[in-house]
Amino acid sequence: MAVGLNKGHKVTKNVSKPRHSCRCGRLTKHTIFARDMIREVCGFAPYKRWAVELPKVSKDKWALKFIKKRVGTHIHAKRKRGAEQCPGRHEERGHQEGLSPSCLRLIKPFQGKKKSDIKNPYTTLHNSES
Repeated sequence: MAVGLNKGHKVTKNVSKPRHSCRCGRLTKHTIFARDMIREVCGFAPYKRWAVELPKVSKDKWALKFIKKRVGTHIHAKRKRGAEQCPGRHEERGHQEGLSPSCLRLIKPFQGKKKSDIKNPYTTLHNSES
């Protein structure tokens, strides 16, 4: 009877090569190098420097309002605030692979890993602090 999870005729999936449009938004090594060089030489914009200083004196909410006024939308401001609070964070995951931060949302975080290899990020965070 063809009922349940494995119902129906078994077929093998056709694996097609990735489309060129999937490469859109992916950063090259040269672009990453150029942006890092410009960041070193020029530093941050004045509003970004101010936004970095505000959370240090416990003004997180004011920092969000300030960035929102400069950037335009609440969502962009939250993203910008997160990036400004820890500027080296982008090197952790996507930029090593050459992916832009907007594409990182599309990647499944545990793709290609076995269940036994996955560590709970919450326990790892708390154990490293103590």
